[in-house]
Amino acid sequence: MLHDDFHFEPAEATKVSNNDWDSQYLATKFGCSPDHLLRAMRATGASAEEVKQYLRS
Repeated sequence: MLHDDFHFEPAEATKVSNNDWDSQYLATKFGCSPDHLLRAMRATGASAEEVKQYLRS
């Protein structure tokens, strides 16, 4: 049985996925909202590094 403190990390850290688990994890990791993460993905593509750079600017 999983506990509430279970932490999920995406299997492929180089690409950003739009599923609930990945977007919630990466939004928390990058310090933004899931909506802001989605806008960054639309602007840059699925590369986690490019999304990270976009969010930092």
